[in-house]
Amino acid sequence: MSQDTILVIRVGRGGFSGYCAPTQEPGSTCRSTLSGYDTEPGDALAVCQAHAVVPDGAWMVDVRACPDLEHAVFSAPLLELGLEADESQTFGEDKQAAMARMLPGLGGMAQAVAVGNLAGTLNLDRASLSAWLDHWRKAGAKIGRVSAAGIVWEGAT
Repeated sequence: MSQDTILVIRVGRGGFSGYCAPTQEPGSTCRSTLSGYDTEPGDALAVCQAHAVVPDGAWMVDVRACPDLEHAVFSAPLLELGLEADESQTFGEDKQAAMARMLPGLGGMAQAVAVGNLAGTLNLDRASLSAWLDHWRKAGAKIGRVSAAGIVWEGAT
């Protein structure tokens, strides 16, 4: 059995998520495959490297630097590594209408997600890596790439 390949690591106040490369299976999409409570990029990278392949060039996104982190998180599209550059898939009015019909029977987190999306405060659209990175750059996140030397941050001299 081969190890997963992690292409993106996102670090936030509550921990990190490592996003794996899509498999060749029909209908396969990117999902967070590794997560933990480490909040420092170097520590998150070490955990990911211990459990999966993290190639040179993998992306590191530290969202803790965002001035309005709550807004940035809830307005962020969902990362979909299987989409072409700058491609996105909107959640759509048909799905929102179905969600509104189900709302009375939902509870807990499912209800919170539905209410947030219907109110326009929670984004459920999917975006390619380039569009997702653009969202986080605009929000003020620190973006870098993994290299043999560690993490090389954009704008660092």
